Amino acid sequence: MKQDKNNAQQSINDLNNSIANLQSQKDSEEKNLQQQIQQKIKEGNDKVAAKQIELDNVNRKIDDLNAQLNDLKQSNDQIGKALQDAHDTAIKSEQAVETTK
Repeated sequence: MKQDKNNAQQSINDLNNSIANLQSQKDSEEKNLQQQIQQKIKEGNDKVAAKQIELDNVNRKIDDLNAQLNDLKQSNDQIGKALQDAHDTAIKSEQAVETTK
């Protein structure tokens, strides 16, 4: 009877040790997984930040090109106006020559 009690007590102790070991293993695995998750989040955030820098650079280039395009349009408009003025002057000159004949 006493031997059975000792055997039962030993089994309980063994089970309690197994439970403690499993709990420790579970805690360790959870901590490891949490670290992996945090690392993946950091890597993702770093990639997003790098892409944002690329996007900002592309947007700056687009803004620069749009400014250049607007300058060219304005210059083209001025050239067109100058050509029209020259054409109008030529017509007036021809008319002036015709009236003096």
